[in-house]
Amino acid sequence: MVRRESGRDLLTDSRLELVQHLDQHGSAVDSVSDLARQLDRDKGAVSKDLNRLAELDVIEYEGSGDGTAKRPQLKHDHVVVEPVVY
Repeated sequence: MVRRESGRDLLTDSRLELVQHLDQHGSAVDSVSDLARQLDRDKGAVSKDLNRLAELDVIEYEGSGDGTAKRPQLKHDHVVVEPVVY
């Protein structure tokens, strides 16, 4: 569950695109660079968005074993944002 205050950070078009792509094609993503290539986006921008998603506990990184590449993956099957209605 993502807290209401953090929901706005998650619900950007670029971050939702990352979450949806990882949900649909996550096993085909080998690294942050690979994900950026697949989405035709700047690697730095993708990395920044992924780091924010990791802070929100939406994604996690799996190490490649050689200490260089890290593979982003969804941490949960479902992401729920608290309602903004009181």
